[in-house]
Amino acid sequence: MDETQVDLSDVLDAAFQVREADDSRRADAEATYSETFAKFERRVGRRASMIEPRVAAVWLDDRREPELHVLESYLGFPADLAPIFSELGVLTDKAERLLSGRDRGRILLSIYAALTHVLVLAERVHAVQVDGEPLAGDDYPLALQRAWQATRESAEEFGDTVQRAAQFWYFQGMAVGAAALGACAAVVAMAAPYLPRVDVVSADSIAGCLIGGALGAVFSVLSRMTSGSLTLKADSGRELLRLLGAVRPVVGAVAGVGLYFFIDGGALNVLSRPDDPARSYSYYTAFAFLAGFSERFFQDMLATHSVTNRDKEGATRTNEASSEPPHVAPGTPPSNSGARQEATPPLASQRSTSSRQIE
Repeated sequence: MDETQVDLSDVLDAAFQVREADDSRRADAEATYSETFAKFERRVGRRASMIEPRVAAVWLDDRREPELHVLESYLGFPADLAPIFSELGVLTDKAERLLSGRDRGRILLSIYAALTHVLVLAERVHAVQVDGEPLAGDDYPLALQRAWQATRESAEEFGDTVQRAAQFWYFQGMAVGAAALGACAAVVAMAAPYLPRVDVVSADSIAGCLIGGALGAVFSVLSRMTSGSLTLKADSGRELLRLLGAVRPVVGAVAGVGLYFFIDGGALNVLSRPDDPARSYSYYTAFAFLAGFSERFFQDMLATHSVTNRDKEGATRTNEASSEPPHVAPGTPPSNSGARQEATPPLASQRSTSSRQIE
């Protein structure tokens, strides 16, 4: 068999042949197993550790990008051990897909240790079913509990490790996005004096808002990282997380520039705008930083302004309606409330006079 085509299943099959061979064929089976074992070792790298019971084979190599080779035999797993074996297999696939270097090796070694518990128990159950060996009733549940505990510890360690890796990938993309925005802001500031109909002060303020919004977004993510409140979906992969990280400063910069135009155009009245150009630059940049730091701050400002404007418009309409004279049809004499009040007493006296005449 070609050395490049030897995989773990060939090693496991050769091991079965050794177990099933009688005395006359045992020497040939052992020689075949040794040859197959050596070819597989040369193909995947130097062996770090291996266990090889009758129910499965597990191989952990120590290359730069280590791999955990797990193969279940045709004998299958006991019903109470199959979920553990399946969960560890899923962890192995995720670790090899998402992690690299030392983190990958450490997690695979932890999974390998948990698999050791599982395969030892599976070997014991198989020995009971095939060889008729006794299985201690009190010791097996405890060993099964330890196997589940080792599996949970491996899953927790993998979750913490992959979350740190995801945050690092996100930060890498964020640094690239912030650097690109800084370059754009510098171009805007330097090109403003050479462009017609462009106010240099406004261009500097826009450039400051670009930088302030991007820095606010970066600071927001870093503060959430240090507090432990930032949770990313590591299953998305490093490339997508880097792309999302690069977009985050862009979102902050857009919020900052948008807030500048709202304030400068008079749509938002936030405090009092300074007349000094130097202070105006700081004024806009500070609000852009807040907008980039929290999109909720930007949304709340817009919502508060819209509610305030509706209240002002409603009050203005009410005042205009109260000050407007009532509409009178042409040719109709104006009514006088005072005259009506003065005409009431004579009517009352007439009614009293007529009542006395009837009496």
